[in-house]
Amino acid sequence: MKTRKTCITAMMLSFLIGIVFFSVDSGAATKFLTIGSTSTSSSHYPYFVAVAKIINENIPGVNATVVATGASIDNLKRMAKGQADMGLVTLDAGYMAYHGIGSWKDAPVKKQRILWLYMTTAVHFVVREDSGVRTLYDLNKKKFHPGMRGSATEASTMAIFKILGLEPEYHRGDTADAVAAVKDNRITGICKSGLGKGFDASIMDIATLTPVRVLEFTDKEIHKVNAEIPYMSWTAVPAGTVKGMGEFKTVAMVNFVMGVEDISEEIAYKMVKAICANVDIQEAAFPAMKGLNIPKGTLEAATSVSNPIPLHFGSVKYFNELGLKVQKELIPIK
Repeated sequence: MKTRKTCITAMMLSFLIGIVFFSVDSGAATKFLTIGSTSTSSSHYPYFVAVAKIINENIPGVNATVVATGASIDNLKRMAKGQADMGLVTLDAGYMAYHGIGSWKDAPVKKQRILWLYMTTAVHFVVREDSGVRTLYDLNKKKFHPGMRGSATEASTMAIFKILGLEPEYHRGDTADAVAAVKDNRITGICKSGLGKGFDASIMDIATLTPVRVLEFTDKEIHKVNAEIPYMSWTAVPAGTVKGMGEFKTVAMVNFVMGVEDISEEIAYKMVKAICANVDIQEAAFPAMKGLNIPKGTLEAATSVSNPIPLHFGSVKYFNELGLKVQKELIPIK
């Protein structure tokens, strides 16, 4: 009897130990991914919510969570510190960080890898129509919001203005605060990445009751900027996109989802594959990406500059699987 009790006790103990080890093992098997996005007031934020949904529903063992951030530069800093695994990073911000340019000169960030492209957007320089500002040079000494604090828009706007010799009085803060300041006539204007080539919700909010004017860049100004910032992207906004305006040129933001190199090749591969297979969910959250060929667009955008940022091995694997040619300079070194 004693032997039987001892045996039963041992079996129960083994069972309990098994449960404990199973629980620990199951927990350890879950890969948690933090996705750095942008401000919740941005039209880009819902896109990253959709991305997390796709990842969580299609990749067993992976749990992705979206966090609101200051966008590109903030996301790069978080990735460097291990506080984010992936997120929104524009081409110019990622390029400067990777190659140690500008404010990144003494602390380049080399951990980021391109996962996929999700949109190229026009950056609109919008001012109140009653401000009297008609050209970029009229912004001198005027209160102007260069972009959300910590964003690539802010960094590129300030860099461009410095090259052109413009000295506005910068209004810092988040997008919601800047929109309210323009509407209340506390500041002259705002710089904001749009939704595709058109206005995003933030600028539309201003324009609903406040007549606005969009400032454009001349070929001479673009040439002057490119002489010092060859990786700056530009786009032509078609006539009629902005009411009352013909075609005009402005800064373009090439928006990638980048991830740290520490994400395993297999998880990154499954993420990119799931993203490319569920474009409808992304379009519903972010209509401006409709019609985008993600694999082809990613490769074209990534190689639009010299010495590009490498792709993640997972992206390389999936694009190769599709039969696409991945340029040698985009393949990271193991």
